[in-house]
Amino acid sequence: MRRLAALAIGLLLTGGVQAQPADVAAFLDGTSIDCPGCDLAGADLKGRPLAGANLAGAVLTGANLHAAQLGKANLDGADLGGATLTRADFKGASLVAANLEAVLAFGADFSTANLADVNLAAGRFQHSRFTQVQAPGAQAEGADFKRASMAGVNFKRADLTEANLSNTDLQGANLYGVTAERAGFVQANMVDIDMRFAKGQQVDFWSADMTRGRFSGADLRGANMSRANFRYGFFEGTKLGPLPQ
Repeated sequence: MRRLAALAIGLLLTGGVQAQPADVAAFLDGTSIDCPGCDLAGADLKGRPLAGANLAGAVLTGANLHAAQLGKANLDGADLGGATLTRADFKGASLVAANLEAVLAFGADFSTANLADVNLAAGRFQHSRFTQVQAPGAQAEGADFKRASMAGVNFKRADLTEANLSNTDLQGANLYGVTAERAGFVQANMVDIDMRFAKGQQVDFWSADMTRGRFSGADLRGANMSRANFRYGFFEGTKLGPLPQ
């Protein structure tokens, strides 16, 4: 369903115009960096300089974008499901409503990118950079962000169910209203985080630094807070303690 939604959005963003074979050929041979709506599934784009490219609505499922340079590129509504994005540069890019389900993105840089309503489910983003990323409404169930740099990220009302954010830098992050049941924040830097009204039953906060964090109105029943530092935190109206039997 999410892939179909991404494709539908891609068509809207490209005006419903179908890419022509000549457009695809020009893109693949490096003559052009723009290919909105193109079918580039499985393409080998390793290390390609694509900064500022228009790839809105493109199909890049299974593509190899290792170390590709996509800073400030337009990938709104693009389908990158299962693609290899290791060490790729997406700084300042727009990936609104894009599909990044099950991507391999170790060490990728998404700093300051717009990932509103993006699908990151089951993606592998270890050691990646999400500094100051705008990702409200993102779907990131089961995603692995271990040791990622995510200071100032906006995950407002995102779905982080069973996501792994262990050892992640989330200082000053906006997780207002997120769904994060059974997610892991083990040894995460959560200083000044906003998790008000979060749904976080059975979350693992073991040894996390939650100093000055805001958790008012959140449901954290069943959470593991062993060795966590929550000094000066705000817990007004927060549901704590064991889950009801």
